[in-house]
Amino acid sequence: MPWNLFIFPLVAGYFWITRAHYFKFTQQRLDKQRLIYETVLKGTYLGATVLVIRFLIIHFRPQLYTWVVERFPYKQPYLITSTSTLVFAFVFVFLGNKIFNERKQLIKAIQKIGSLLEKMLEDAVTNEKLVLLTLKSDKVYVGWVTFLPIPGVSRYIKILPVYSGFRTKEKEVILTTNYLNLYNENPSQPPKETGLAWELEKVILMDEILSSSIFNTDFYEKIYLQKTKTQAKTKSKHKPEN
Repeated sequence: MPWNLFIFPLVAGYFWITRAHYFKFTQQRLDKQRLIYETVLKGTYLGATVLVIRFLIIHFRPQLYTWVVERFPYKQPYLITSTSTLVFAFVFVFLGNKIFNERKQLIKAIQKIGSLLEKMLEDAVTNEKLVLLTLKSDKVYVGWVTFLPIPGVSRYIKILPVYSGFRTKEKEVILTTNYLNLYNENPSQPPKETGLAWELEKVILMDEILSSSIFNTDFYEKIYLQKTKTQAKTKSKHKPEN
């Protein structure tokens, strides 16, 4: 096979790993050398598959092989075989994307190669947990994550806020705004994807997140109430007598 015909399997391999849901979220984190390796590897798989099919057609259906070759406008050896890898790449991507759900593959990629922050956000989305995000600006959001970062592509997340507030100089989190009344929904579950709720989504750059944690409403309320009682007792002790 002439060397210039190897370009088609390489293009097919690159298309396969960058368009198929099963591969693309993982390869987006690969460095250039690893991406080249994966492209060559997938192109080799496709080329080997087409060569096997070519051999089977020549062996069992020689008339079909002759008919195709005679009607193909270019007579360079192995040109049909080489270009067929592009067809197989399109077919594999189309069928694979029907089988493998894009969101599930994104979650799988985050679990495999994501950062600790990405894995925590994925857990919050999968199990419908509230997260508490503290930003570098000392702004604080508590809410449901509605959009996960795509490894290697998107460094943004979307959060549907339940509470917002700020962090004091003493690093204490103060929540000042409650959005639940606007949603008129069960606070233990994300609102439906309609109406005002989804107009209040916040887009946050991952690099702006200073800290994050799973947020437990009951636990926070207990801590907040206990702290309020303690502060009240402290003030009453130091209150000057008349």
